Amino acid sequence: MKEINSDVTTRFNAKAKDEAVGYIYRSYNYKQFKLSKVNRAISDQHVDEIVKAIRNQQVKLPIIQVNPRFEIIDGQHRFKALVKLGLPIYYYIDRQSDDESIIQINSKQTRWHLPQFIHARAAQGYPGYEELLNLTQKYNSLAAPSSIVAIFSGSEDWKGGSMTKTVQDGDFKFGDKDKAIKFLEKITDAKKHLQKKRQLNNGLVRALWAYYNRPEVNQDKLMNLITDDFVARSPRNRNALMAFVGERYNKSSRKKVKFSMDFKGNFRFDEE
Repeated sequence: MKEINSDVTTRFNAKAKDEAVGYIYRSYNYKQFKLSKVNRAISDQHVDEIVKAIRNQQVKLPIIQVNPRFEIIDGQHRFKALVKLGLPIYYYIDRQSDDESIIQINSKQTRWHLPQFIHARAAQGYPGYEELLNLTQKYNSLAAPSSIVAIFSGSEDWKGGSMTKTVQDGDFKFGDKDKAIKFLEKITDAKKHLQKKRQLNNGLVRALWAYYNRPEVNQDKLMNLITDDFVARSPRNRNALMAFVGERYNKSSRKKVKFSMDFKGNFRFDEE
């Protein structure tokens, strides 16, 4: 295929007084390159955007970074775009790059989301991460990935604290897994009886999980609260939401959950 710019092949022939510390190679042998198992999934949309930019000469042919095994450390989307255009791959080999380099380089360039870190650590063989990946995928329709991960970690933080750093650092540990699965299955069953326009939001799932873990709470009665009216009336503010769930639960149960709101409207459970 004809190259887009006539000067492409001489692009890297410029002379410099600085010391040469490496080589840039040029290849049409696409098969020798490998996508790393720890990198994020390919976005076809992103590839098409790069293809369009190259065709419109908005960017020159990019260079990609590989390790000695020809696994792409940086530039997998650029690589796919060049293959799609039938253009040569310009690359350099970094002999010190490893899986961790892929995670750190790419997560800094394009902000990774929690599922991408879970996928990367699972591919590296971190204990529990393969199972966590499967579970977050299974229950992804119930709440945000951070909430699903928090539930499986055993965290009762209803304020929505992020689990990204814990997962990214490879420090995730399961809490009571069976309890978490039982809760999420109950939420799944409850959703089946709701109208499509009355779906549980992320904050409500976290609030219910916080109550589900209270020793004085009857878990079945708590789950029975989930009706169309309950969902429709639940407030968005997290503090107000926690109070709302508590008030609804206390109306249906003899054993009450003790909680209070301070003068600023901050919710807290009252411990015995």
